[in-house]
Formats: sequence, C-alpha cells, structure tokens
Amino acid sequence: MTASRSILCGILLAMTAQSAAPQVLVSLEVQPPGVSPPANVYIDVNVSGLHSDGSNVQVGGWELEFVYDDGVFDFHPVPPAGFSGALGNVFGDEAESFIEPPAAGVFHLGVASRLEEYAAGCVFCSPPYLDDLQGDDIRLATVGLFVPAGTVFEGLSPIEVRNLVLRDADVHAIAGIAAPSGHIAVSDQDADGAGDSIDNCTTEPNASQTDSDADGYGNACDADLNNDCIVNVVDLGMLRTVFFTTDPDADFNGDGIVNVLDLGIMKLRFFAPPGPSAVGIGC
Repeated sequence: MTASRSILCGILLAMTAQSAAPQVLVSLEVQPPGVSPPANVYIDVNVSGLHSDGSNVQVGGWELEFVYDDGVFDFHPVPPAGFSGALGNVFGDEAESFIEPPAAGVFHLGVASRLEEYAAGCVFCSPPYLDDLQGDDIRLATVGLFVPAGTVFEGLSPIEVRNLVLRDADVHAIAGIAAPSGHIAVSDQDADGAGDSIDNCTTEPNASQTDSDADGYGNACDADLNNDCIVNVVDLGMLRTVFFTTDPDADFNGDGIVNVLDLGIMKLRFFAPPGPSAVGIGC
C-alpha cells in the first residue's frame, strides 16, 4: 500500500506540475501562404498563451535563428517587410533590435529588453513599451522574403525557427517552448521560372515568355493564329501559307523557322483554345 501510495502521489505531482506549466506557443504565420515568382512573402513570428498559467508571463527579450531556402528566396531587408523588432507593432522603429546573417539561408535576430523598467538607459527605447503591447498573444517580428523572377521551383519550401530563446521580465529564459517550422508554397507548375500568377503558358515551359501577337497567350501554347479562341482548320490554312518562313506568330517553338515541328504543336492543340495562361485576353 505504501509503495502504491508513493507511486500515486508521484503521478499526481507530475500531473499538477504539468498542468501548472505555461502553455506558451510560438508559431509562424505566412502571408500569403502561397506565392508565384516574382513575389514578396511575409512571415510573422507569433507568441501565444503568455498568461495561460495565470502568472502574467511577460517577454522581456528574445532571440532566434530563422532558416529558409536561399536557393528559392532572397532575404528582403526593408522594414516592415524585412524585419521589425518592435514587438506587436511592425511599423515602430524604437526597438533595440539586431539582425545578423551567420550563414547562407539563415539569419539571427532578436530584441533587447523593452520593458519600461529597463528603458531608462536605452537610447533606442521609447513608448509604447513592451509592457503596454503585451497580452496573451503578441507578434515578435515580421520577416520578409522575396522569390525572384526566374526561380525554377514548384512545391513547398521549408522554413523553421531554431535556437529560440524567450526571456521573461527578469531576463530568465522561459522554458519548454518548442521552435516552430512551416513551409511556403511556391507555384510554378511548368518549372520555367515564370510563376503561375504571371505565366502566359502555365502548363507549357516557356522561359522566354514570347507572345508575338500580344494576346496574353505565349507562342508555346497559342496555335490560334486568327485569335478566335479555337485551333481549327482555319489556323491550319494560315500556317501553311507561312511554312518555311520566319513568321513570329506561327513559330510556336521559337526556333526561328516555321516547319514541321510547329505543325506538330498545332496538331496537339487542335480543337482546343489557346493557353492556359494567367494573363490571357478574351478566351
């Protein structure tokens, strides 16, 4: 019985300790969640549950490393897009903050204490202080990334936070907080470097984006020579009249000559409209 009671007491103590622990969470919010090159994307680093244990937990300072794929994204350093150390207010610039790129695809960022009681000796610190900005949920920072035009990538690009440290008002580390991870969806389904949102042939690779008749449909997916939104015998007749010439509209593969290769492309698109295109006009 004594042993059983000891085990039971141990379980109850463990459960009590677990329920009393702050349920502080750090998360990443990506806006917009998906992008097509070229585009900016912004990632908010958020903290929630600061008062979940009833002890009025406050963040007095923090630091972390933000990791991203530098083969897909460039860091966008212009506030508020690039980095904001003003907790809860991305347009403030009064924070004593720092940012360092220790390695490719990684940058180290953080903010010194902005609690009012420590602000007297801080030349960068002015109201509103972190005390005023904090509730249960605050935003630590906004990170900006840019996916350039010509980026050949389709899928989910991972992002993560590592070496995360949150410090309370007494500059003690707040324990038990997991570093978050996530991803950014990049859409370029034909992997030609033109993102889906601007690609004039979204399913046909055409890095040059050549559109000789300026109808919003790239030559690679536009065998509709008379622009009536259907490829048929009329277009075939027009192609025959410019065979073995350099006619730009009928040169679907962009090799500088209208020949059997272009005829083959037209046959594949017979009885279909041009495109698909993100910027097509009228079809």
